[in-house]
Amino acid sequence: MATIWIIACVAILVMAGGAESSQPECDKVPFTPLPNAVEKGTVCIDGSPEGYYLVPGSGDGAKNWLIYINGGGWCETITACRDRFDEYNGNSRISFSKIPNSNGTLSKAKDFTGILSQNEAINPDFYNWNRIYVTYCDQASFLGDTVVDDGQGPIVQFRGSRNFDALVEELLAKGIGAGENVILSGRSAGALATILHCDGFRARLPNVGRVKCLSDAGFFIRAENVPNADYRDQFFASVIQLHNISSLLPATCTQIRDPSLCLYPEYLVGDIQTPLFILNSAFDLFQLGARVVYLQIILTSIDGKSA
Repeated sequence: MATIWIIACVAILVMAGGAESSQPECDKVPFTPLPNAVEKGTVCIDGSPEGYYLVPGSGDGAKNWLIYINGGGWCETITACRDRFDEYNGNSRISFSKIPNSNGTLSKAKDFTGILSQNEAINPDFYNWNRIYVTYCDQASFLGDTVVDDGQGPIVQFRGSRNFDALVEELLAKGIGAGENVILSGRSAGALATILHCDGFRARLPNVGRVKCLSDAGFFIRAENVPNADYRDQFFASVIQLHNISSLLPATCTQIRDPSLCLYPEYLVGDIQTPLFILNSAFDLFQLGARVVYLQIILTSIDGKSA
């Protein structure tokens, strides 16, 4: 059984203490699409290439790797998915910022901050590791391999599983398989992807000394005893059906319960064999915010006016 560390936090403030640092706070890193992404179908829901941002490691961090999967929710209907075609979590065309190329053109770029920063004062543990920021744009936590064409608009591509496999192949080609320490991490929907892929990712790296997974704000609770709790059940069930991912969910869950429940981490983490760290706020704004909405609905139904 996995070693699972659960860290509940009220707030996290990361500051460079005391001494000033001459190092910049962040890297501005160019976007790298997966090789032949469109031809191979390793694409976002809108058909643009899946890709990543990479800073090579140096010094004693040269053989260590940190992979960070961005968050961005899930889409449960074709309309909702198409609405994301022009958002950062549905395509790889939107740029975080730009950096100049040698020929005078501009490339997409991402500022690396926090756990990805190159500033040792801010990020002492990982500042010189190989650091990879992964674009999340499949809307199913890197699960799925199908195309939907309802004739009502552009086709929608659900290629999450194919994208994740291609990403690992790309990192293997860059040397991650000979690494000493590797961490797969992510936030929100990317954190759920980290949980879902943790053991499979570790299996692809048999020669790596240590592989661990870090889920940041991705432990979405089922919370059966809160008002309107069935909404999230219905939402996840719709995601699973639309993206056709029932057969791709962990069998340890689907063999003993309805697959519609197998995006809830509480039904997954007990069977994960790879060391897994769970970081979740004790006052998760997303989950507590949803409960506030439910409370307002109840109060409105009681007194006939908004709470």
